[in-house]
Amino acid sequence: MHARNCARVSMLCKKSIVRVSISFGGKTADGRDIMELMALGALYRDELTLEAIGPGEEEMITALEMALNGTSV
Repeated sequence: MHARNCARVSMLCKKSIVRVSISFGGKTADGRDIMELMALGALYRDELTLEAIGPGEEEMITALEMALNGTSV
């Protein structure tokens, strides 16, 4: 994942009480940890698995998808 998108995801997760995990290639990263996100090694158009647990999880998934696609959150 590009560093800019990782930063967007990390900032979004740090502002929320929703617990976020992002998985790719057998690895899972805490959404709040930018280094873990970058270590996933996902590239443009790779398919990621998003998991959000907590109040507002559906809204968080939508916001994460927007952040990962580079659109405004």
